[in-house]
Amino acid sequence: MASGEKNLPQIPNVMAEFQDIIEDLNKIAGGYTQTQLMTVSVPREVWDGAAKAAYTRDLEVLKGKMEQMRASVDQCKDCLKNVKDKVSKARTAIPGLQTRWDEAENTYNANVAGVKRSRVTEPMDIARNEYLMQKFENDRDAVQQECLKEYKKYINDIDEESKSAANKISALMSALVPPHVRKSRSAIGAAYLADMPLVGGQARWDYAHEAAPHIAKVIEDKNLTVDKVKKLMDVYGYDLGDPFVAAAVSERVGTEKILECSLRLSALRGENRDLSEKAMCSMGTMLALYSGGSNLDGMHCAEQNSFETVRKGLKTADGRSLAEVTQARMEELKAVGRKKYKFHEYRKSLLQPGDAIGYGIMSQILGIAAKENNNLTLGEAYFDKLPSGRSVAHDVIAWDNEIKPWKDYRSADKVGEKLLGNDNKTDAYSKYMDPIHSMFTLMDRPDYIEKNLSKFPRISNYTALIEAENRRFDSLQRFMTSHTTFDVDVTGDGKPDHAKIDMTRYLTGHRQSSKNAEGYHGFQDGGEIYGKVIKQLSAPGDAAPERPARWQYSDPTKYEQDYRVWEERVKVWKDRNSRATRIAGGFLYGYQEGLESPAGGKVNGQDAFGYHNKNLRSWAGLILAPHIDGITASMQGHYTSYFSTVDGGIARSSTIHFGRDFASRITSSDGIFVDMGFDSLKGNTDSKVSFPAGADKRPPAMDAMLAVTQEGYSRDMEYAITSGKKENVTAAINKWAPMVRTCFTAPKHANTEVFEALEKRNQR
Repeated sequence: MASGEKNLPQIPNVMAEFQDIIEDLNKIAGGYTQTQLMTVSVPREVWDGAAKAAYTRDLEVLKGKMEQMRASVDQCKDCLKNVKDKVSKARTAIPGLQTRWDEAENTYNANVAGVKRSRVTEPMDIARNEYLMQKFENDRDAVQQECLKEYKKYINDIDEESKSAANKISALMSALVPPHVRKSRSAIGAAYLADMPLVGGQARWDYAHEAAPHIAKVIEDKNLTVDKVKKLMDVYGYDLGDPFVAAAVSERVGTEKILECSLRLSALRGENRDLSEKAMCSMGTMLALYSGGSNLDGMHCAEQNSFETVRKGLKTADGRSLAEVTQARMEELKAVGRKKYKFHEYRKSLLQPGDAIGYGIMSQILGIAAKENNNLTLGEAYFDKLPSGRSVAHDVIAWDNEIKPWKDYRSADKVGEKLLGNDNKTDAYSKYMDPIHSMFTLMDRPDYIEKNLSKFPRISNYTALIEAENRRFDSLQRFMTSHTTFDVDVTGDGKPDHAKIDMTRYLTGHRQSSKNAEGYHGFQDGGEIYGKVIKQLSAPGDAAPERPARWQYSDPTKYEQDYRVWEERVKVWKDRNSRATRIAGGFLYGYQEGLESPAGGKVNGQDAFGYHNKNLRSWAGLILAPHIDGITASMQGHYTSYFSTVDGGIARSSTIHFGRDFASRITSSDGIFVDMGFDSLKGNTDSKVSFPAGADKRPPAMDAMLAVTQEGYSRDMEYAITSGKKENVTAAINKWAPMVRTCFTAPKHANTEVFEALEKRNQR
């Protein structure tokens, strides 16, 4: 039998290597301790104003990261020491086990030899001979098995300790830098410093320029293959959603290249559909970021905050600002929006060659990107006026109005060939062929901000992110209160008789098919996402900024400074509230005109516009309720103006005013309030339009109006009674009476379905 040295081999002597690594870790930990940052407090007076807050915060975060790194190094060192101790213990014990093994073998051999000698001089029966030989073998095996058991235990202990150390070290590494970003030293640095806007911003920008050439090469590759796309997504898939990387790529790759790449990706659907559409989704994400948009999904949120913090200071290789690059890319997008691309040149298997259109491609890749990411938005540059004239958003809407695909069929061939899903025009992806719908999906507030905004302190780590979202919000409000670039047929008589109208008004009620009740009524999802956008943009702001009190200041100069800041804040507040009111008014007018449009007629006693847009109907109550004071005042017939907003000063928001004629229209049997009356929690299920999760949590539209009516009436009546003046009581009753009647009674000429809906509502 083999010796103990062969059966129980000694573990290689790696003690010196262990010690070298441990000493290196000691040096690293000691290096952290000796850095100036860890030993000296950073003098905050070095910085001034906002820079002070930003820089000192970054330095404090960096100090915390270094402390975390040092602690992680110490833990790694402890893990390695534990493994080293196990190895050392095993190496010390193994020679003894080998000796015991050999001694057992030698004893066995000696005993066997003795028996053989004795058989020559002393006859022995066979049974006893076999008994002794078996006993000697058993005695040897018992000792050697015990040695082997102890040996395996030492080995297993090393394995277990090594696995434990590996898992702990891996967890420590992942806590510092996730595995998927460890592509290079710069990638690790960028990820590690991602939540430090100023320090991390430069690291991320450096990495972005390292990654950009590789990404650009694939985007511009005219011979794209599945293998090339897979490699791109495996290595840089995450980075395609990084605002730094998107900005760096935008220096090299124009928007048309993004569209052409999407055509090539679509051509690969037959080989790997999932990969093709995932890559097209990434192209859509990049295009949204090209516009200055935001991506707050997962870890990208910290990257976006860092990007917004340093955006103004970042320069391209040729010295341009990112704002200049963004604007140039939007000009390019507008220039190729109506361009036709021969689809068969990109998709050789296509039997019937057709055209892909710039805006049609854009619509689909933006749509799928929005579908996969509720934290992605289009940026200000998409909606703001460009040096060449109108914005991309205005141009897309003008193009949509020119081709009117919804006049014939939802997202018909007029918008170009289909890139996503199957070739069936009615599958789940078809809605993204509607460029206006895709735009809506990237206009609402990101879920991350929507859910967490109220939790953020006024001075938070994400100040830059919130400021960027506020700028985007202002841009969206300006866009929705701008006018169409084309004349609109307001009355539906086939003549553009009202020239250019308010954008909210147009988008709400004037994108309908005139064919029949089953035609297109403006929205791919029954108005769900549009209603959400309008609700956000039309909501009155918080209370006006508090005016600084002169008596609280001992320094007149400081008071003057704060007063000027207050004046600027009040101006911003008033502008936002004025735009919010105009958007609510535009929605009210557009919805009413949508109901009055000849398109569709009635369906089950309901106007076709309201019937097919039950999601929008569901939002209507929440959109209009905050503006109830202006609505009910106008319903008294005090005003003659077509539509206006009245500045409420710094005491309250601006209010809606409209004339008697419009008041009569909205309270008629064909008016918005009758239509809103069909909205109810149980009634929402009778539509062909499916409701997304959360729609059933909204109150029925007229319940929302009734709630604010009761609140307003109670408030005004309490004031009137407290004043002791009879005329104030009369004024309160007169003010709210029209709205109360609207909530509880049916108008003249109402049909049976209206009465039934009213009865159900009154029974709740």
